[in-house]
Amino acid sequence: MKFILIYTVCAFIDGSCLPDTQYPKTFDTWRECIITGLDTTKKVIEFFSPEDIEKYHLGPRFVCQGINTV
Repeated sequence: MKFILIYTVCAFIDGSCLPDTQYPKTFDTWRECIITGLDTTKKVIEFFSPEDIEKYHLGPRFVCQGINTV
């Protein structure tokens, strides 16, 4: 089984999120996907200003989904 990484940034004050983004590569292991999810979402959240992060309680959300490959 391979895995895909899907991530977004959410405003935890009201639960709204930006549209999901799919990472452009698949992963052979769950571990590889999770580590990339942590690294990627940290980089994404750093694009927002500290003021917006505090004001909207912005935070990352990600999931690794298994996909069947033939």
